Amino acid sequence: MSKPNGKPVSPDEIILQPKYDLEPGEVVPLPKKRERSYPKFTEENRREILLITKAGLSIETAAGTCRISPDTIEKWLYLGESASDEATGIDGEFRTFYLDFLEAGSKGILGMRSLLQDWATRDANMAKWLAGTVYSREFGKAPGRMEVTGKDGGPIQHTHQPKIDYSKYSDEQLDNLIALEKKGSDVVDAEILED
Repeated sequence: MSKPNGKPVSPDEIILQPKYDLEPGEVVPLPKKRERSYPKFTEENRREILLITKAGLSIETAAGTCRISPDTIEKWLYLGESASDEATGIDGEFRTFYLDFLEAGSKGILGMRSLLQDWATRDANMAKWLAGTVYSREFGKAPGRMEVTGKDGGPIQHTHQPKIDYSKYSDEQLDNLIALEKKGSDVVDAEILED
């Protein structure tokens, strides 16, 4: 801490003055909570988001159109979901937006489904492309064909053999097991061991 002339202030020069003149038993007032502002939560942006959602497009598309982050829309929806139906003020506006968004989203899904069904009757590949790219959030990327094979493209061979305590079996049962192994069988018949 320094004086206006730039010289440092000594501890003896510091005088503490109470911030509030309080009477005995009076409580220090708490600062007023600042109301949060949402400058992008405008009627125009909300209308645009609802129209885009009703058309079956994603939150990302709506956010890009309104020049806001998709996280911002997700936050508005969260605030609307957490608000009660009787909420007023900004909380009531978030609640109304949330309920309107749910309605628009359901209409968008129905429209999207209708469009995909229409395309599927004309061109299945186009319907797959629409579902996997345009509506990737709703349908996810359609997986390609996956084939699992063993060594050199052959069948998968299982080499796991259960551990068997051979000491409790008779010589005849062990001979049967050896005969099966020579045939190349991976399956041990329980009846052979229980003879």
